[in-house]
Amino acid sequence: ILQKRELTRMLNSYKIRIVDNRTNKDERVYCDFCEYPILSGQDFTASKKYSCCHDCFLTFIESRKDNWRKGDRPKQKLVDSYTETKNKLSHKSRSIE
Repeated sequence: ILQKRELTRMLNSYKIRIVDNRTNKDERVYCDFCEYPILSGQDFTASKKYSCCHDCFLTFIESRKDNWRKGDRPKQKLVDSYTETKNKLSHKSRSIE
């Protein structure tokens, strides 16, 4: 069974492009923080402005927008811990029958 990160890396090895035909700009496919796919409208909105999914926006950016604008970013260790928790929760929700 492939772990989520392995699957994401495998999928990222393909050059997938999503282009907004209205602006002819590339759209992100994965969140820069958790590497989950950008799926919902809220994800695309957060991705355009902050390069992340909506969940990561709420977790890392929303309460510190001013610091974010000044260049402050979360430590990688914090992002890794969050992603690990998100993976565990996602895995549990898929295995409940």
